[in-house]
Amino acid sequence: MSSGSAGQGAALLAMYSLGARGPVLVVGLALGRLSGMLRLIRRHSRPITILSAVVMGAFGVLLFTDKLTYLTSYLETLMRAIGLGRLITVG
Repeated sequence: MSSGSAGQGAALLAMYSLGARGPVLVVGLALGRLSGMLRLIRRHSRPITILSAVVMGAFGVLLFTDKLTYLTSYLETLMRAIGLGRLITVG
């Protein structure tokens, strides 16, 4: 290994370390501000879990019966009707 490649390796490792630390730092700073929201979620965790299970079950039924396209079509029409049609177009 040459000294140039060792130096480049050290620089790359330093950049990687800075990049990996960023999201952890952001989450750590945000947790203090989100503590009220987390308390609300914890207080209502059972209804949230039940609602999530019902929604997931409904999507499962739609997938199993091959009716998910109907929901997608309805939601697309609804989005266009309320003026959010530009969010539908991909690309």
